[in-house]
Amino acid sequence: MLEKGKVSSRQGVLLLTFTVVVSTAVLTVPAITAAAAGRDGWICTLVVATVYGLLTALVIIKLWQRFPNKTIIEYSQIIAGPLGKVVGAAYILWFIHINSVVVREFGDFILTSFMPETPLIAFNIILLFLGAWATKSGLEVICRANEFIFPLFTLSIAGVFLLAMQEADFSNLLPVMENGIKPILRGSWAPMAWRGEIIVVSMLLPYVDDSDNVGKYLAYSVIIIGIILTFATVFTTAVIGELTKYLTFPFFELARCITIGRFIERVEALVLVMWVAGVTIKVATFFYIASLGTGQLLGLSDYRPVVLPLGLLLGVWSLELFESSIQSIQWLTEVFSFYAFVFELGIPLVLLIIAVLTKKGGQQKSG
Repeated sequence: MLEKGKVSSRQGVLLLTFTVVVSTAVLTVPAITAAAAGRDGWICTLVVATVYGLLTALVIIKLWQRFPNKTIIEYSQIIAGPLGKVVGAAYILWFIHINSVVVREFGDFILTSFMPETPLIAFNIILLFLGAWATKSGLEVICRANEFIFPLFTLSIAGVFLLAMQEADFSNLLPVMENGIKPILRGSWAPMAWRGEIIVVSMLLPYVDDSDNVGKYLAYSVIIIGIILTFATVFTTAVIGELTKYLTFPFFELARCITIGRFIERVEALVLVMWVAGVTIKVATFFYIASLGTGQLLGLSDYRPVVLPLGLLLGVWSLELFESSIQSIQWLTEVFSFYAFVFELGIPLVLLIIAVLTKKGGQQKSG
């Protein structure tokens, strides 16, 4: 194994997947679901996306049970033979691409919301430096850093929800399903794609030391993510109303709307803390699994030599992806969902079916 460290299922599955998904989804999901489903956007995040997430989790666990000491990069080669190397390479490129999108989102958010005169490249370099440092330090360091950040991250979100209660008008959520089920199904694609990012666990499970709890914690993570994103969508709609779909970062605008008396305001600082902390962990996680996967695909004895080249690729790609934050939201709305589905559920499901039919792997662990 290229990674010698071990983490608990609570660290690596429950807490890490929660931070990886929520850190970026919470800021933009309300706008994307509102554009398709209007005031029913919360149904998209609560119901359809949760079912998709649980199905993805089930497929991941079933593959891991057959290949308990392998990552998806490794067991795809066992299942698909020479074609498995192509699958592994595709996953590495996907991890790098998604990470570059996250880095660009981070830069655009800070640029447009706080520091418009600062060059975009400055934010991207700082974030990638932190991600590279964490990647070189290994999985244990990433998970321990996340354990430290997690309470701050969750308290920031909870604080915004609680303070938004005074500004909320829940009649903005009525009537429910006025336009039927079709808009809800259309609006569910983006939340589904974000929920499917739990696929990162397929790179981490061989390094979890209390495997009996893996399945339980992964299911908990999917459900808790759904609840948080639903609350974010509900409160954003209740406070901002129909304007939600026109905003780039509606959850941030929700925080800006909060004013209690003359002594509680500028709550958007909570969102900034949440965003920076959570996105740093997300970038580090995707950076790590891309580096680890590259090392496994190339048969290296250590993944760390590839960290710098991947960091340079990430930096360039993040700058060249989009011309503006509006274009990135458009990509997330129109392209990301279908693109992500292939890697989150499509390929793993095909691998599982082939493994079952060819009787490769075995039921060696329970999740």
